[in-house]
Amino acid sequence: MINIEQVDIKLIKPYSNNNKLHDEKQVSLLAKQIKEHGFDVPIVVDKDYIIIKGHGRLLAATKLSMKKVPCIIRKDLNHSQIQAARIADNKLSESPWDTMNLANELGELRLAEYDVELTGFDNWDLQSMIEPPVNPEDNSEEKELTEKKLQVIILPKDEDEQQMIFLELRDRGFKVKV
Repeated sequence: MINIEQVDIKLIKPYSNNNKLHDEKQVSLLAKQIKEHGFDVPIVVDKDYIIIKGHGRLLAATKLSMKKVPCIIRKDLNHSQIQAARIADNKLSESPWDTMNLANELGELRLAEYDVELTGFDNWDLQSMIEPPVNPEDNSEEKELTEKKLQVIILPKDEDEQQMIFLELRDRGFKVKV
């Protein structure tokens, strides 16, 4: 049986080789999410209070100056099980989105004047799901869209290259987000 305990935040230690990165934007959004909905996904720690799952939640709780956080203490796992659980927690949550359903739900939230960014998406994400990219070379408004909508991630080597790529794509009529 797994129990959830309120643990003093000072006892919890991040895993030194954590593979998942948490930038300030994500941590801020997690903090807003916790403030809005409560801390309903416990941090999972081992017997020494080293995090197995929940590094981002700990950072968000710290940002909120929380004194205690809900934790599941796993004393039953060996080193290999803990290591695999850390990796699997992030990897197994990766999957494609049903963008039409997602766009509908985000649209409903936006119409209800709910802060869509609390979902991790923003209004730009919503707009880009609904509207197809513009192709300035295609002047035919009657052309039926048969291609799937895709997102592309570009990893430039520096800010100068990033700006050059951004301006080029924007000037071609694509919706671009940095």
